[in-house]
Amino acid sequence: MTSYDEITSFAGELIVYLDKDNEEKKMIDDMKEMWTDIQQQRQKQYKHVQTAIEELIGLKEEELEKNPGAGAQDAGEHVVQERKLKQQILATKTTMEETEHECAAMKSKLEQSQLQHQQLKAERDRIKDETNIALPKARYDVNLYSHITNIRWRYDCQPNEVIGYMCDKNSVRPFSFDRNQVSDFFTVNYLWDLMEEEW
Repeated sequence: MTSYDEITSFAGELIVYLDKDNEEKKMIDDMKEMWTDIQQQRQKQYKHVQTAIEELIGLKEEELEKNPGAGAQDAGEHVVQERKLKQQILATKTTMEETEHECAAMKSKLEQSQLQHQQLKAERDRIKDETNIALPKARYDVNLYSHITNIRWRYDCQPNEVIGYMCDKNSVRPFSFDRNQVSDFFTVNYLWDLMEEEW
């Protein structure tokens, strides 16, 4: 009876681990997608900053070519524009650093998830191997004990109940115990007494 309970418990654990495996795979796929999006955003920001700088340099050169004397008059405006550009560059660098930190955190999370996924997969394989070994042995043991003792168990009862019957060529003797009301010792002795009557 104990072997059967262990096997059913074991099978339940295996089902839970198999379900977790699908959830972990989905989480890893989502993290990979987020990582790709972050990398694409970083590239776009870098290109945007580079293009903006190139455009401003080009505008400044065009302006100096058109009005060579205007450079001295518009020096104040250029200083203001230069400050704005420096602020934009600083803000962009800050955003890029934050994005890099987020990328590093996501990468770390992804690595942890992959490690956990591998551990769960190894655990699932171990349980599967143990089940493949233990289940046939448990079936054999239950069949052997049933043939020797002529006890037939009722498996659809509550966990705290022990129900079944003992049969021989002339009679069928049912039994039913509530494990909350009687001890395991009493149950075993009662079943031995039933078997001794038969022998």
